[in-house]
Amino acid sequence: MEPRSNDAANLRARLAFALALVAVAAVAAPADAAGDAARGKLLYGEQCVACHGATGKGDGPAAAALTPPPPDLAGSAYWKTASESAIATAIEKGHGSMPPMDSDPQDVQDLIAYLEQAFRK
Repeated sequence: MEPRSNDAANLRARLAFALALVAVAAVAAPADAAGDAARGKLLYGEQCVACHGATGKGDGPAAAALTPPPPDLAGSAYWKTASESAIATAIEKGHGSMPPMDSDPQDVQDLIAYLEQAFRK
């Protein structure tokens, strides 16, 4: 049987290793997994404003031709039922008259961050 001091040293070494793994995981994680609203605003201007409008009310220049019309993203009713998951799915796969957005997961998170910042009341 080893002396108890080795048990304490072994425990300290294991804790140090575990902390190092946590630190590496934090550094390796995406810089802004929650989304960058400023970048999302740019994406909204490029991909969404034609239908949803600059103010998110679903009154963009292309909206009149769409059936069903785009939802009012600025309205409180939309946000009472919209979940981040449902919004992400609509962006990625399309919904109603909205086509899917050709994007990567970070684009989706950035766009959601902007939508929540700009329109969620």
